[in-house]
Amino acid sequence: MPMLPETEYSPICIAANAAAARRELLRRSFDFIIINSPLTDATGVHFAIDCCRGQNTVVLLLAGADVHDEVHEKVVAYGVFTLPKPTSRATLHQALRWMSSAREQLRRLEQNTSSIEERMEEIRMINSDEGVDLKKELTYRHEHVDNIPANAHEEHIDRIMGQICIDKAMSRHVGKMEELYTPMGMVYNQYGKDLTQIRYVIGTGGVLVRNKNPYEILKKVEYAQSKPMELRPMHPEYLLDADYILAAMGLLSEIDPLLALRIMKKHLKPISACECEMESPARAEQTLTGCGA
Repeated sequence: MPMLPETEYSPICIAANAAAARRELLRRSFDFIIINSPLTDATGVHFAIDCCRGQNTVVLLLAGADVHDEVHEKVVAYGVFTLPKPTSRATLHQALRWMSSAREQLRRLEQNTSSIEERMEEIRMINSDEGVDLKKELTYRHEHVDNIPANAHEEHIDRIMGQICIDKAMSRHVGKMEELYTPMGMVYNQYGKDLTQIRYVIGTGGVLVRNKNPYEILKKVEYAQSKPMELRPMHPEYLLDADYILAAMGLLSEIDPLLALRIMKKHLKPISACECEMESPARAEQTLTGCGA
């Protein structure tokens, strides 16, 4: 029976020496690299360090028992795992479980780095698409917190800011599908709430209530192809708390929930893409509150 059964670790690529391994690394990335030293054309220590420097992967270096401690001291600072040879299948599998955990930590760091880059690109795209200098506009509002939109341009900036806030708030609170690396391969795990079937989204707060088209802001809660792992609402209807009653109805619902429901049905106003006309909602289903304050 092989030390790494393909039912658990696949695909497996075997290289005869360091040169062949480097060629494979140029063609594709690997979650794990296991180096069985000594190598015929390079030192295992140097190759292991090089793999850690240039790859978002986890490296295990197998070294003879007589030199293992010395090898470990040379590579541990670079994040290389080591095992003495000979080793057992059980010990190797335990090491791979540790490596799976380390790979998951690397993946999270990759996500954080990617997220920062995406935010910078998002600002650049907004500047280009909307014809604004978003950094300048945000800096001005940070320094003038009492600013109230006085013209069409400032209302436009408020709408952009509202859309960004709604989008970021949804990303922070919605459930997600997450890739996990395990000895059985990559699996998907859900954490947080699945909001894909939410029927109603309620908007409240001045940015929404005072905006001429709150729908354009609120629709940023919806599922987006750019964020496929987020379990956002798919096709919700939108209601606007134009009278600022949500907080009071939350308190009233603890005493008389049916009365609170009747009042909300009367005062929460539907809004749509075409128009923001005020109508009475027909029913109360699952509801998500979006705050634009």
